[in-house]
Amino acid sequence: MNYSNLYFIVYDILNTTIFIKRYFQFVFMGVEILDSKKFDSFTSKGTSIVDFYADWCGPCKIMAPAFEKASGKFKEVRFAKINVEGNQEIAGRYGVMSIPTVVVFKNGNVKDIHTGALNEAEIVKLVEKYK
Repeated sequence: MNYSNLYFIVYDILNTTIFIKRYFQFVFMGVEILDSKKFDSFTSKGTSIVDFYADWCGPCKIMAPAFEKASGKFKEVRFAKINVEGNQEIAGRYGVMSIPTVVVFKNGNVKDIHTGALNEAEIVKLVEKYK
């Protein structure tokens, strides 16, 4: 038996499983990825919480799993992420100078802004103030 082929098969299966898991976390836990075209319509109705992030940002990567888990705890609040790299105009509109920054919206109006990484409990507490 050629064990190098077995290694590649296991490697492919693990990578595919990780990709599928990450995809379904975003889909089923309700974290939407926004861009400048979707942003205003997403934040204009009800309560929404938006994570301003960048792919290269270490604290953003640390906070991402907590944000995803917190999104699964609220049916009436919508969660989203927006990458500041391709959406500088939106980041500038809300004064986002550091990331991660979490902004809470209610019917299009900013209710709270928090700069810096949050853990799951802190995100839940922030959302509960405005839901």
